[in-house]
Amino acid sequence: MKVVFRILVVVFALGLAIGFTMKHFEIEKNDVVIGISMLGIAFILIPLFLYIRLQGKDLTKYSFKHNPNPEELDKNTEEKNSSKQKE
Repeated sequence: MKVVFRILVVVFALGLAIGFTMKHFEIEKNDVVIGISMLGIAFILIPLFLYIRLQGKDLTKYSFKHNPNPEELDKNTEEKNSSKQKE
């Protein structure tokens, strides 16, 4: 999966480089090449990156289901910090 990700990074980076080179030499369809590369980055690379990085991680502590009242979490954190400073 990481190999596919690296290949796609290179492909989309080359697409952007070719698109901007085409724009410099005033070749038509440069905006299409740049646009397709940006769409690929936005809708393929970023989700793939997040999937690779977050695979196997426990994300339940970041949901409201685990902690339904986030204000209490802030109060508890402040109380713990103030008690540590007093010691």
